Amino acid sequence: MTEGPRERLAQAQSELLAALLAGGPPPTGFDERLLRVEARSLLAKRRGIVAMLNPEMVDELGDRFRPLFDEYALTHPRTSGSRAREDAAAFATWAGERGEISDMAATPSRRLGRLKSAVRPRFFRRRGTSSPGAEKMVTDLPTRPRGVGEQEAT
Repeated sequence: MTEGPRERLAQAQSELLAALLAGGPPPTGFDERLLRVEARSLLAKRRGIVAMLNPEMVDELGDRFRPLFDEYALTHPRTSGSRAREDAAAFATWAGERGEISDMAATPSRRLGRLKSAVRPRFFRRRGTSSPGAEKMVTDLPTRPRGVGEQEAT
């Protein structure tokens, strides 16, 4: 591509992202209604992730969480390379500066990280390796023939 087409593509992508993530006008050639549907979907996804990362803040805000987060998200679009935890922390800081939440709720929960590391089904365990770095997952569940130990319906 020459510089002209690349610049036009970059401009079109920028306009599309602004329409989807920052409430900008729809770019030429796009269905405005479908863009709004997608924008609402992306906003709901972002809101849900922030809520999952900081449930204490959501509890404290109650019914105010959704409109506050939507206001925040429209004025603070995610930046390239930013992480969800950074977004959650930035929202908590923003809400705290406005006096909407306490300092305790403004601290994103570490619970999710603890849960992720603890979530490993009990019936799976590691056993040896078949090749360097490879692991076999085996079940520790007892096996029994079908129908053995089941009660018949009367």
